[in-house]
Amino acid sequence: MNLVSFVFSLTTIRGTNVSNTYQPLGNNVFVPSMGFGAHTNDEYQLKTALNRALEVGYRHIDTSPFYKNEHIIGEVIREWISSKKLKRKDLFITTKLDTHPDHIEEALNNSLTNLQLKHVDLYVLQMDATEDINIIHAWKKMEQQVESKRTRSIGLNDFTKEQIQSILKIAKIKPASLHVKVHPYNQQWELRLFCKRRNILVISYNPLGPVGAIDSDPVIINIAKGRRKTTSQVVLRWLHQMHVVVLPATLNSTMIQRNSKIFKFDLSYEDVEAINGLDEAPSARTRNIAKIGDYPDSFKLTHLNG
Repeated sequence: MNLVSFVFSLTTIRGTNVSNTYQPLGNNVFVPSMGFGAHTNDEYQLKTALNRALEVGYRHIDTSPFYKNEHIIGEVIREWISSKKLKRKDLFITTKLDTHPDHIEEALNNSLTNLQLKHVDLYVLQMDATEDINIIHAWKKMEQQVESKRTRSIGLNDFTKEQIQSILKIAKIKPASLHVKVHPYNQQWELRLFCKRRNILVISYNPLGPVGAIDSDPVIINIAKGRRKTTSQVVLRWLHQMHVVVLPATLNSTMIQRNSKIFKFDLSYEDVEAINGLDEAPSARTRNIAKIGDYPDSFKLTHLNG
C-alpha cells in the first residue's frame, strides 16, 4: 500500500446526501461535491434532466457558452427560484470563458444574461481560450471579474502544473479550482497532489472515463456487486473519497437519481486500492513521492467506513 492512497482514501468529506455535501474553494466559498454536467443544448432533454437533478438534490450546475445551453439552464433556474422551491444561495453555478480574454466582460455578461443571474459562483478559464495569448494577461482579466462581483471565485480548465505555477507567481487571487479529466484509467496523481498542496480543488469533468469502460471492467464490477451498487456509483464514490468534485454528464433520469446516492456508503481501503491499480497513465509511477507533511491539518486522517 502506498502513502498517497492511504492519505486520500481515509479522508472522507462529511455529508449525508447530494444537497449537503460540500468541499471548500476558499474565500468562504463551498462547492457541492457532485454537479450536473450540462453538455447538451436539446431543450426538452436538458430541462427534463436538470429538473430531475434538482428534484433529487443536485445544487451544482456546470455549463459553458460552448454548449449553447445557458439560456435553457437560466429558464430552469428562474422557475425554481420564482416558485420558491430554491433560493439563489442554494445553488452553485459554474460557467466558462471560451473566447479571447480581451472580451471577457462581454462574454461573462452574456452568460449572466442567459443564466438570468447577477453573478456565477465559479468562472473558469479554459486553456483553449488562451492558446495564442499570454496566460498572465488572461488571469489578470479573470481577477477583475471577482473584483467586479460578477463571480465569487475563478478557476482553470486543463492547465498544466507549469502553467498553474506561472499564474500562482503573479496572482492576487489564486485559482480556486482546476477542471480536468480524472477517472480510473487516468488518475492524474501528480497533478492532483500539486493542486492539493496549493489548496486548488480538482473537479473532474469526465469522472467515468471512456464510454462503457467501467461497465466491462472486472475490478469495478466485482466491487459494485459486493456493495450492491452500480459501476457508476462505485467510481463516483471513489473519486469523492479522493476529494475530487465530480460532474457526471447524463440525461438519464434513473442514472441521475442513482448517482445522487453515492453519499450513503463508503468504499473500503481494499476497494480504493483496487481502483487505484487501474491507472494507465505514466503519473501512476510517481504516487509514492508524497509525504504526510505535505498536507494541511484539515487533510489529516479522519476515519474509514464512517
